[in-house]
Amino acid sequence: MNQMNENKHIIDAPSTNEEALNDLLDNMYITNVERRLRDLNNPTVNDKKRWIWELIQNAKDTIANNPTRNGINVRIELEGDIVRFKHDGAPFTAKSRLGLLYKYSDGKESQESTGRFGTGFLTTHCLSKIVTIESNMYKDKEQTELCGFQVTMYRDGLVKNDLLDGLRKMKSTDTFFDELFDWTTFTYHVNSDTGREAIKLGVENFHENITQTMLFCQELHSIVLDDNGRSTTIIRKPIQTLSDNVFLATFEITGEKHCTRRFYLYSF
Repeated sequence: MNQMNENKHIIDAPSTNEEALNDLLDNMYITNVERRLRDLNNPTVNDKKRWIWELIQNAKDTIANNPTRNGINVRIELEGDIVRFKHDGAPFTAKSRLGLLYKYSDGKESQESTGRFGTGFLTTHCLSKIVTIESNMYKDKEQTELCGFQVTMYRDGLVKNDLLDGLRKMKSTDTFFDELFDWTTFTYHVNSDTGREAIKLGVENFHENITQTMLFCQELHSIVLDDNGRSTTIIRKPIQTLSDNVFLATFEITGEKHCTRRFYLYSF
């Protein structure tokens, strides 16, 4: 210990220090989200189409640094004004969970991971700014023990004080469980015509592009879209090698009254 401090008695940090730290973190959060959330009061057509792809990207990123996982499965459930996006990817770490809640991302952490829960995830708020998350997280740094958690984001404020109230409300819902969830689930509580249009445009864009997306996102093994009881399932079949650097990818698409296959030849 420094000789100057030999005769000083160590005490607990003043409560004002913790209060100041919390205020600083809250204001950093506001700085991170305020402008983009304001933009999403009037989202572009592109924003309204992108929400599914942003959620799929984040689901894929959960296994980017996990050598024991090579793929994920996704379910999208639409029920009136409720949108549920589910995936069976890897659990959250404490850091990635806080990144979700406070909109923090390391950015390009690796070539595979494109930075979870950054600006792209904010785009999904074109559906709704009230989102409930249910998932699992590692309780320890060694990633040997898991617990479940549930929390609801309230990002529907228009000004700073409203956003801070939403942040406090979010903190009050943060709950942990001994029991684990089977799926990571994001539930969007849609309550506007803009959100309903985003559902419509997102689903249309999904049907137009899902197999092409799966072709380039090989971690996505299967996806189910349940659109108010009308179900579509897309499953990746084993890739066939036709010759040196030439491959055939096959996707099976099953609806209520049909089953088709889509084929792609590609090389690299």
